[in-house]
Amino acid sequence: MASQSSQDDGIETLRLLACYAVTKQEPELAAHIAVRDEVQGLKGYLEKVEPTKDSASPETSLEEQFWLARAQKNWARLQDTGLQLVDADPETYASLLRQSLGFNPNQRLADKLESLQGQAPLPAESQSDKKHRSLSVPCDWSDWVSQLSEGSSTDLGAFLTERPDVNLEHLKSQSIIELANGLEELYLSSDLKSDQAVRQLLLTGLPELMQDFVNESQFPRDTLVPIYSNVFLLWAELKCGSTHPPDSQVLLNLADGVLTFQREFEPEVVTQFEAWWNKSPVKANLPFLLGIVDLLNSKGTEEQCGNFWITGATYLQNNPKYLTVGERTLWRQIGLQIFDQSTIDEYLPLPESSSDEVDPLKGTVHLSHWMVSLAIA
Repeated sequence: MASQSSQDDGIETLRLLACYAVTKQEPELAAHIAVRDEVQGLKGYLEKVEPTKDSASPETSLEEQFWLARAQKNWARLQDTGLQLVDADPETYASLLRQSLGFNPNQRLADKLESLQGQAPLPAESQSDKKHRSLSVPCDWSDWVSQLSEGSSTDLGAFLTERPDVNLEHLKSQSIIELANGLEELYLSSDLKSDQAVRQLLLTGLPELMQDFVNESQFPRDTLVPIYSNVFLLWAELKCGSTHPPDSQVLLNLADGVLTFQREFEPEVVTQFEAWWNKSPVKANLPFLLGIVDLLNSKGTEEQCGNFWITGATYLQNNPKYLTVGERTLWRQIGLQIFDQSTIDEYLPLPESSSDEVDPLKGTVHLSHWMVSLAIA
């Protein structure tokens, strides 16, 4: 992921990976990150991560292969990788895989989806597929959201694969308002919580919408804040508590886009962050907490930033088996950007055997140089 990042991506696409490379001793990742200007303060530590004798260039992950195939509309490849991923995360992959059957019949995949969801067998080319293709296709994203909200008999899936490109430079303000209002109506609708069909369509559609409005070199744009904020709320509702790093990173990126121009949105951001952590307060979500601290340290209030650091430090102190020396050092170093030394020692003291030692990172690296993020595949 680091090797595929560019300077245009911004610091938000570089959080947590440097920390991971140093503490987990990942040589390939460290080598990719060390050349980035944003983490020059960490270069010395990254260069000390030495490759093992057996280390080899990492292959592209299955997840990356899946989403690349999706972008290229390579349905055979998408189905092949999806079959290997769907057992672990059916919510993310099943809907897209089922949609792909309309373009590339695959009985093995149909049988797999049936076994996962207890549905009737999906034939390679059913009559419902043919009828589905004859339905009208929404003309743009506002139309797609409106038709989804109204439950109209349109081909919502076909729009996701055949939609026209969105020219953000020439997008009219009225179009932005219509899309933002439609997203807000979906968020406030009772169907979002009760209708699984609506939720599944959103889980499939929102990543595509973000591909058009968020994954672009000029993100964030002040004119698109109404869209960012409503997508943030929908994503928080649909994915709340997920321990899959890309899911929480999407939430952080959207929050960053909104807070860049609209600091008064912080209370809502904090509410959603708290709900996410409270639903799954586990080690896998500690990088998410660290990302929150970084975001609020630069674009939020000191009080809320400190509260999330304390939440993470308290969890680590109560679960010492999860805390490596490198992770303890990192959390203490970040805490020193917010609190004084006595507060750090209160919540996350050094082990007694190390009480006379000096934190190796103390005073050497600013928070913004430490934090590197997981990018969306």
